[in-house]
Amino acid sequence: YEFDHFSKMKVDIIPSYLGANSRMLHNSVKDGVDGIVLQSLGAGHIPESMLDGIEGAISASIPVVLSSRTMKGRFLTDTYGFIGAEKYLRNIGVIFGEDLTSQKVRMKLLVLLSTERSFEEIRHEFEKNYYK
Repeated sequence: YEFDHFSKMKVDIIPSYLGANSRMLHNSVKDGVDGIVLQSLGAGHIPESMLDGIEGAISASIPVVLSSRTMKGRFLTDTYGFIGAEKYLRNIGVIFGEDLTSQKVRMKLLVLLSTERSFEEIRHEFEKNYYK
């Protein structure tokens, strides 16, 4: 295993907040990132104004993994279906980082990307339940 490969990978952490737009997402895609960690609002929701950037990243084959800005707890997973809610995000291809902080999601994504996992393998590694 070559550490140099790992250190050259780019994974950005992008916050969501009231009034956020897709500018940071578009810049990350343009900059050639390997992955994006998206900090959601508490329940796992994203402002609608960020969705075109999320969809652009996913269509460019860049994994977008959702993390929560809160320090503890899981997302809602099957409660709301409005645009920007958890059902909608899952349907467009966003991967859920479950109860990991943004920094932990970033490190896990870096490791998975460095081992050349497929998009579905990355999704599986994040969304499988280790605690059953």
